[in-house]
Amino acid sequence: MAKSAAPYGSWPSPITTDLVLSSAVSLGDLSVSHSGRAVAWTEGRPEEKGRNALVYQHLSGSAKQEQVLPDVKWNARSRVHEYGGAPWTFESDSSILFSSFDGPAFRVERGEDGSWGEPKQVTPASSVLRFADFAPHSSQKGVTLAVVEDHTEDKPSTVVNTLGVISSDSNGPTLHTVASGADFYASPRWSPSGQFLTWVQWNHPDMPWEGSELWVAKVARDSSGSLNLSQLVEPGSAVKVAGALRNVESVSQPRWALPSEDGTAPDKLVFLSDRTGFYELYVFEPEGDKEVKLLLKEPTGADVG
Repeated sequence: MAKSAAPYGSWPSPITTDLVLSSAVSLGDLSVSHSGRAVAWTEGRPEEKGRNALVYQHLSGSAKQEQVLPDVKWNARSRVHEYGGAPWTFESDSSILFSSFDGPAFRVERGEDGSWGEPKQVTPASSVLRFADFAPHSSQKGVTLAVVEDHTEDKPSTVVNTLGVISSDSNGPTLHTVASGADFYASPRWSPSGQFLTWVQWNHPDMPWEGSELWVAKVARDSSGSLNLSQLVEPGSAVKVAGALRNVESVSQPRWALPSEDGTAPDKLVFLSDRTGFYELYVFEPEGDKEVKLLLKEPTGADVG
């Protein structure tokens, strides 16, 4: 073969981008079911037009990986905030909620034979709504918190983000607004007792790691004791726990501490804040003294998380 000179980077290479990407399956969004008996994750598959497939595995010794969405038409991926939000979650060991790339959210269930059924839509019919960051209620089946993004006016300055609650009744899927007014929402979570919920919000031009706020609100119930879905937050109960906008304080990763075995311990919210210049762990008890406190005895002087 004759040799020829060429500028760096201009010669033909047998290592093409197609060759590199064709086998580069990316893994993400790993999560464990509430019982701890199953795990699932997404796989970005270039050979399937780049879709996000869902893969499930029960944690028994002989269990094999299962394709939750074998049909390539299903893409478990969210476009909330454009770069995406958490696109799926466990409802139970045998039920998964996921957001489709086209926008609607679906439920898919596992049969006793280990096969997964056809996904069923759980959000109202719409070509302009997107969903992400699902948080199913622990005791009221079919009720789920989610970040909702409305593209009715599809321009960056007119897209509307809210916190919503998804449910179903005899008339089909319903969607009610839980919180609105901020430019962005993330991390909705029910407390273990079901009495409180929390979320993170922020406004343009902040990015969430520059300036964001952590909120907690008391859950409203009707006269029968069921969740009041049309007005889920008890009026006047929403309080800002931590955070400040305009590049002052960032908060992230709110998690409710595990309940005590007897269920008598009060709800306790743990989260990260960079108010000291480092991301440290803090704790807040909505039924306690309502003071934000360091989780550890003293600051670590380093980023935690």
